[in-house]
Amino acid sequence: MKHATEVAVIVVALAVLVCYSFASKISDDLRRISLALDGYMEDIGPRFT
Repeated sequence: MKHATEVAVIVVALAVLVCYSFASKISDDLRRISLALDGYMEDIGPRFT
């Protein structure tokens, strides 16, 4: 049973790493998108006011 436990620990650790890198990539993308939207709103804002 010891071998199975080691494999499970490795699998869980890999899953956590993948989720973490995926989440950080998503937050980077979201930050980039919100910055782009802010710039876009500043560009089109004066035309409407």
